[in-house]
This record gives sequence, structure tokens and C-alpha cells, in this order.
Amino acid sequence: MNLNADAFFDAALLIVCTGDGPWWSVQCGGVQCNTRRAQGVVIQIGRSLIDVDDCSCYIHGFDKAANIAMANKIDSALQEQTRNGALYQIKFDFDKINEMIEGWWPVLVRMYDDDNDTWHDLAGYVSAGNCD
Repeated sequence: MNLNADAFFDAALLIVCTGDGPWWSVQCGGVQCNTRRAQGVVIQIGRSLIDVDDCSCYIHGFDKAANIAMANKIDSALQEQTRNGALYQIKFDFDKINEMIEGWWPVLVRMYDDDNDTWHDLAGYVSAGNCD
């Protein structure tokens, strides 16, 4: 099943990659109109991330300094969003910085396993809307 996540843009979305479930498509990349897809579970994570202005991501392309600055800005916003007692934490996945584009951020999702009193890191993506 392929679902369009753009229909949910009254809030930022976290796609936790699970390897099963529906495929979620997101239009990203500003006027480039790229599409990214990931398979997994979608969680709405709030409106405040929509205010992160990542529109320049599609302009910078592979400008390493600009991408690192934007990734740090996104990472701070993600950590602020989930710092108050959530059972999950979201951090920018700097190992996948080359996948970052406007409207599509690679992340690591730390989820708490209450049964085993441990944290697990899962791959994921956040989409906070498209600039165009």
C-alpha cells in the first residue's frame, strides 16, 4: 500500500521505518518536486517543527557547510520537541546527511522498551512540510 503523507501537513510527521506496513510518500525538494518514500509507521509530532525553515536545503545541494548548519538547526528543534518525558527521542541522523532535502530529514528514533528497560535506535524520517 502506498499512502501520500502530504495530506497530514497540519503537523510534522515522523515516519519510523519498520520494514513492514504501508509505504509513505512525501513531496519534497521545493520546486524540484522530488518524492521520497519510506515504509513504516507514521506519528504526528507537532506543529512547532513546521517553523523550521529548511527551504534552503534544495538550493544548497551538496554544500557541506550549509548542510551541516541546517542539520544542526534541525537536530536542535527535534530534540526540543521530544525532551519532556516522551517515550521516544528524535535526533538528526548525521550519517545520512546526504539524504537531507527540504521536507525530508533523516533521523534516529530512540524508543523506550518498557519491558526490558532499554532504548532502541530505529531509522526514520521527519517531514515538516514543503516550501512550494
